[in-house]
Amino acid sequence: MKHEFKAQFDGKGEASISAFMLVPSKFQIKPWFPNGVGLQYLYSLTAKVVGAAGESTSKTIRIGFRTVKLIQKRLPSTEEAYSFYFEVNNLPIFSKGSNWIPAHVLHESYSEEYIRDLLISAKLANMNMLRVWGGGIYEDDRFYEIADEYGILIWQDMMFACALYPTDPQFLSSVQVEIRQQVRRLQHHPSIALWAGNNENEAAITGLWWPELALHMVSLQGMLFYLLKVNDSLHRTSTGRTTERCTSTQ
Repeated sequence: MKHEFKAQFDGKGEASISAFMLVPSKFQIKPWFPNGVGLQYLYSLTAKVVGAAGESTSKTIRIGFRTVKLIQKRLPSTEEAYSFYFEVNNLPIFSKGSNWIPAHVLHESYSEEYIRDLLISAKLANMNMLRVWGGGIYEDDRFYEIADEYGILIWQDMMFACALYPTDPQFLSSVQVEIRQQVRRLQHHPSIALWAGNNENEAAITGLWWPELALHMVSLQGMLFYLLKVNDSLHRTSTGRTTERCTSTQ
């Protein structure tokens, strides 16, 4: 199946296309499921860019078809309480997994075999979700590709954790670029279940982990503005994704 689109680049050398492509029923697309729920069907998608002078470049990725929803419904209790579970392809799942921190002190020592060994271990232990901790790193492409293969859902933190981050325009601009680049890089993976804005930053602010916050409300307001910018960037960049919410781990 082949489709052609035209795009124009802006002054920054960026171009985007928003389009819907109908997949004929004869292709018999099968949904992607997490480990233990169903099989992980993946399909190749190739994009080719051809310039006016005939120069071209192409990239092939593997995608899966699935929906993910985070269900938070009011529970019938005397105190205010809500459910917190995921539905994949409209099926409720019980999330079983662990916290993923950088798997080696020297990231350049990673190998595909090393990552695959760790993720197959998670699969064989009946895990179906890993949370990439916001105090670590955005993992390499192969990490997410292998997670797609093994049916390991990824709760992806943005890399902000347990700190008072700057709120000046230059830093906030860099935050927006970081989120935009990472979400664009990762959002095609069926394993990505949820974008989390950070690790424990709201808890630190509202819980006054640092006493000086109580003396400097301007800093507190600035940090809240920073958190809103992070969340806004996530929503803007991940438009069209089936994930229901952006959140922050507390």
